[in-house]
Amino acid sequence: MKQQETVNRAPVEKILTFSDFDSQGSAMRGLHRTLREGTYVHAYLLSGAAGVGKKSLMRVISSTLLCTCETEKPCGKCPGCVQYYDGTHPDVIRIRPGKGINSDRDTERGKDAIVVDTIRQMVQMVGEHTYTGGVRIVEILEAEKMNPPAQNALLKTLEEPPDNTVFMLVTEKPNLLLPTIISRCRHIPLHPWDNALIDRILREQGVGEERRGQTIGVCNGSIGVALQMAFDEEYWQRREKILDQFLNLRRRSDIFSVAAFWKDQKEEIDGLLTTVNELLRQVWLVNFGLLPENTLAGYDAAWRHMAREARGEDFTQMIGFVDKARQQRLNQVTPQAVLEQLMLNIMGVKTKWST
Repeated sequence: MKQQETVNRAPVEKILTFSDFDSQGSAMRGLHRTLREGTYVHAYLLSGAAGVGKKSLMRVISSTLLCTCETEKPCGKCPGCVQYYDGTHPDVIRIRPGKGINSDRDTERGKDAIVVDTIRQMVQMVGEHTYTGGVRIVEILEAEKMNPPAQNALLKTLEEPPDNTVFMLVTEKPNLLLPTIISRCRHIPLHPWDNALIDRILREQGVGEERRGQTIGVCNGSIGVALQMAFDEEYWQRREKILDQFLNLRRRSDIFSVAAFWKDQKEEIDGLLTTVNELLRQVWLVNFGLLPENTLAGYDAAWRHMAREARGEDFTQMIGFVDKARQQRLNQVTPQAVLEQLMLNIMGVKTKWST
């Protein structure tokens, strides 16, 4: 197999502006306009899948409101922007599950939750004058992890919001928030990003063409996930190993030795099945025209042939093999038997497309 390219450095972070969110649609342009004109609302709810840009958008909104530049905001250079991005702005209150306000220290209570005492402390703080005489920002990350008393305490504040305070709730699961909280926020859902945009960002970060195509195939439209995965060499080494063992396997006699190896890795089998599903799904997306064929670098000729010629039912059948394997795991079928059957099923379909 061709040696995979490696990327050994971390992605370079840059300060974003609203122009970076143009492809999210007209809602972004409307939001930017209200911030420029000072007609913004007192509370925003930013929702979307992991890595889709919720926290990045939160930072753009916060830095825009705190920017002291007279021209384009956020400028990234004025005292307001600099203090915000280095975490020292006195009028920013940041709340995260299991942490103190504006702190990385673990709290004794609610290690994976935002508790009512934290919200009450925040409410007391927003009742005071701002330090700079401008707006105060309250950022609540993983807002769905507020417990019921904390949500009720926040609701009272949102119903009668203090002057010069903007609340931003960031969540992957808005359905876990009280409907009354959602109704008092301007809800801004973020959608998966276009593949071309993700490709451009990865290219700007120095990621080569082959790795870019593979990353786009598994990041599900998430820029954050794409950046994390592109630089995670352990992930790519593990993925290549699973590709060789499960999709590029050529001899039935090898099935038993592969299954015997994985049966002792019981805690990793669920992750293994997820990766196999991702690998099969990529072939399907290439077949459907949603990913370029170079996404399949590392796949043998039979899979590339299948990506060009197969029908949709062939792919649903293979994804069904993985679903069946998951169900067998839940039914306590031995790992070795589950994996042997999965590999036999995949090889049976692949054989039809071997040249």
